Amino acid sequence: MSSVHVGSLSRLVRPTPPPRGLGIVVAVLLIMVETLLVYPLRQVMPPYSGGLVYIVGVLVASLVWGMWLGLATAVASTLAFVFFHVRPPRDVHRLGHPAGRRVGGAAHRRGAHECGGRPVPVARRPGPGVRAHR
Repeated sequence: MSSVHVGSLSRLVRPTPPPRGLGIVVAVLLIMVETLLVYPLRQVMPPYSGGLVYIVGVLVASLVWGMWLGLATAVASTLAFVFFHVRPPRDVHRLGHPAGRRVGGAAHRRGAHECGGRPVPVARRPGPGVRAHR
């Protein structure tokens, strides 16, 4: 059995981290690269899984510069992911129905359990001058 020499392990861990300014620059650069990397990966990854790419930058910042820069990198990475890769709130109403139509009226009041768990869009009345089929 060979014993591990404490001196060899001390070379892997630095007693003092590099300058904090360098850590901030590295964190910003990593977030930029990760943000650009998520764009092509979105075509092969499930929705919202692109956020996992940002973990690399958080780990680098935490391991090299400590907990506070790691937390700041995590917050900045989250904001970057939400800003660049999450659908805006104005499109949320389109997510409720595959056709992108709003639901309401009698179908909405009937309750979702009668419609198989999803609200059914209300049929539109024909416009003026259009005859309805009977």
